[in-house]
Amino acid sequence: MINFTEIPHDTDDWELFSRDLLQSMGMHIETPPDRGSDHGRDILVTETLSGTLANVRLRWLVSCKHFAGSQRSVTENDEQNLLERVKGFKADGFIGVYSTLASSGLNHRLEQLRNNPDPSIGIKDYKKKF
Repeated sequence: MINFTEIPHDTDDWELFSRDLLQSMGMHIETPPDRGSDHGRDILVTETLSGTLANVRLRWLVSCKHFAGSQRSVTENDEQNLLERVKGFKADGFIGVYSTLASSGLNHRLEQLRNNPDPSIGIKDYKKKF
């Protein structure tokens, strides 16, 4: 088991850990973490899904939240304007890399976006647990 509290919360280390994790999963790091105003984007990654007849490239907006030291959950206030951010970065979906659980309110908002019948509004649902 990984003890996320060993990663300092007041440094860039959580975003760098997230970048390395996504890269190890085969994602291409399009825009790495950087300092300064990120407008709701910590990392942009792309992946290519290969099929028999075609390849599909997906772009993901990644948000990194490291609250393991405080043990507080990631809330809707921490992830505001999800849909606008995904659309603004021309992403196909959203990935949250969190060191603690998402709150029930944030989970509910993600479910609303995932279950929206309008494909131009919904966020794709690809869950992977570690």
